[in-house]
Amino acid sequence: MTALSAALLAVSAMAQNAAGVSVMSFNIRGENDTDGSNSWAFRYVAASMMLEDTAADLVCLQEATYDQLKYYADLLSKSKWIGVGRDDGKKAGEYTAFLYNSKNLTAGKSGTFWLSETPDKASSGWGADHPCDAVWAVFKEKKSGNSFLAVNTHIDVEDPAFRKQALDLIMQKIQELNTGNLPVVLTGGFNMEDDDENMAVVKSSLQNARSVAFNTDDVRTYHNYGKVSMKIDHIYFGGFSSCQEFKTITTRYNDRAYVSDHNPILATLIL
Repeated sequence: MTALSAALLAVSAMAQNAAGVSVMSFNIRGENDTDGSNSWAFRYVAASMMLEDTAADLVCLQEATYDQLKYYADLLSKSKWIGVGRDDGKKAGEYTAFLYNSKNLTAGKSGTFWLSETPDKASSGWGADHPCDAVWAVFKEKKSGNSFLAVNTHIDVEDPAFRKQALDLIMQKIQELNTGNLPVVLTGGFNMEDDDENMAVVKSSLQNARSVAFNTDDVRTYHNYGKVSMKIDHIYFGGFSSCQEFKTITTRYNDRAYVSDHNPILATLIL
């Protein structure tokens, strides 16, 4: 056996033994009756089928309601969820939440902070007319025993000054929370393309899964039910050995073109 063949076999064995964590970011679009034929009552079966089919270890949701979270936690085998309503830190308002497979992941410390001058309490910041927040948790992958820090956010305020302050705070919080120097995954509905100047602070220390995955695509995420085409939902990571695959979920479920006004995105990260 040549040295090259031996090296390739070693790399192959390492890849087979590596623990992969599948992470989805999904702006679910809440129970909004103004969406007509695209309202939740017509989409929830398709969204359920998508979540069951993709079977992600960690689903990072934006715009969810309490009822939606409870429904999916009950529907999906072994699923549990983490998050609070952004309006009051309890049940009111949209949730930026985690839905995770407890068969594959164990949740440790977790919490929520708000994108404002007072991040430890439910609040609107820097002139925004409604609260925005981020949920975080430390997860352990059971197969390998390795842990990682996950942060999920939704930045739906258009003001560039707010966006800069919000992203600066998120990256500061990641440093504060990551006392064990764990791998990090940051997901969310950022409402910004990857090349937006405000995303520079994120990209200074984290990689975009779409850009560096071995297998990837260039499909839009936000489409507003076929009306626009933008890539404003992202999965960033650091400290993982690689991103094996990134894909935008566009499969039709229950004969519906869309499971939400955003396409979900899914990345397989290698610990």
